[in-house]
Amino acid sequence: MALGAGSQYILLSACWRRTFNPEAGSAIRCNHLSVRPARPGAHCRRQYLGRIRPSCPAVDQRGGASLSAAIKALDPLPLAARSDVVVFQSEPLQRDLEVTGPITVSLWVSSSAPDTDFTVKLIDVYPTSADYPDGYALNLTDSIMRLRFRDSFTKPELMAPNEVYQLRFPLYPTSNVFKGGHRIRVDISTSNFPRFDVNPNTGGPLGEPGGIIVADNTIHHDSDRPSHIVLPVINV
Repeated sequence: MALGAGSQYILLSACWRRTFNPEAGSAIRCNHLSVRPARPGAHCRRQYLGRIRPSCPAVDQRGGASLSAAIKALDPLPLAARSDVVVFQSEPLQRDLEVTGPITVSLWVSSSAPDTDFTVKLIDVYPTSADYPDGYALNLTDSIMRLRFRDSFTKPELMAPNEVYQLRFPLYPTSNVFKGGHRIRVDISTSNFPRFDVNPNTGGPLGEPGGIIVADNTIHHDSDRPSHIVLPVINV
């Protein structure tokens, strides 16, 4: 893997790999992250994200004051074990990789619903060690895009069912050195409650009663729709 100053394109691949999940204490299936210094070319296929139920959102598991014990109890499963969270994870890094600055994600997505959310998290996965006998997944940064606002926050536009749209949005800036032996992980879902409010997926007015619907969401990644995340890499 060539490392150098400047942006690194991290491709989201659908090639399944079996890996150990420190949070769940068992093996899970992870997608592969391919780290490249240039723009992505031909790649895999599309990834079905899952049936998105607003009544059972993915819960923010970072802990701290933002989460009460009652909220934590809503979702006892680790995020990587949920069927509506897609995990992309690299091979162990051969040497240190510093990421400092703003981060951008580009996704090609489709949904059965007129409106839905996509969330992205960047995670530093620690290997097993004396300090972390089960390993450790460190959340670094995240963000969310509500698809009605994909082109404008002042002129929302609903989606056509199952049409593919490109999303491009920033994650909050971060600074982290991924040490050699660590893995880069990207989690994609469509909720991160209660950090972000739950989308009812109906396309109706936000913040008003109107019911909820289940959304079938898909991430696309192939030569024409190369979903990826761009990391600002600094020489170490």
